[in-house]
Amino acid sequence: AKAFDDNERKLIKDKLKEGALLFIQQQGVRKTSVDELVKYANISKGAFYLFYTSKELLFFDTIIDRLLYTSDAADEGLGV
Repeated sequence: AKAFDDNERKLIKDKLKEGALLFIQQQGVRKTSVDELVKYANISKGAFYLFYTSKELLFFDTIIDRLLYTSDAADEGLGV
């Protein structure tokens, strides 16, 4: 098994979050499978679990990132 370097880890995590956001909009958390997420990110199912212990944690991480991004954008718009 090949270990991921820091750059690869970031790219994979970003791709997983991108997929999570897409799937949550299309079909919701319950109907999204880890198999769909790993296919989207082009990684193995085993590799998925190096990043997240469950799909729910991936979705939680994705939602938190989105909320922080939205909050930062709002602050910039207000000149804060």
